[in-house]
Amino acid sequence: MLADENGQILVRKAVELLLRKAQNSRSLGDMGGLPKEWSSFTHNDFEKLVRNLDIYNSGSINYKVLATCCILLKSPVPKDDQLEELKASLPEDQAERESFAQGSFWFRATEVSKDREYSHPFPRADHIVQILFDLHSESSEADVRKVDVNRFIQLLKAQEIKMLKTGITTYGDILTASISK
Repeated sequence: MLADENGQILVRKAVELLLRKAQNSRSLGDMGGLPKEWSSFTHNDFEKLVRNLDIYNSGSINYKVLATCCILLKSPVPKDDQLEELKASLPEDQAERESFAQGSFWFRATEVSKDREYSHPFPRADHIVQILFDLHSESSEADVRKVDVNRFIQLLKAQEIKMLKTGITTYGDILTASISK
């Protein structure tokens, strides 16, 4: 298993994982893995990307932070009022799947899919919400999965991660802040 019981993954292991995925994408023609912009990244670039999340230089990062940044790569980092609105839309401090899905997520407008007239609709934003629930939920009593809303909101703020970085507007910017494009 890559992560420990606290959800921490070694920076070295995260870099190896991303580098291996990039190499496989190039050699096997896999276009469904990493963002196209990352296809030319070197080992040093991936090292910088992961270290952007290791703000205390501990040598490890929380895998949920990395995954959330990847899931919301093109989404804007929410403002405090958007996070307050999200928190207010979730009925309890522990949200189950249905109530979590009804939350007023700021990215619904930017992550909406633009389907052609003759195609089946694809509810992209709804799928992102479900993936975020699956990532951040934990089992509680009676084996019901719930998200700790306060912890989730704190992670979305990305306050410590974006500290001392300029030009951060999206979660992708957080990851690639120190990489020259």
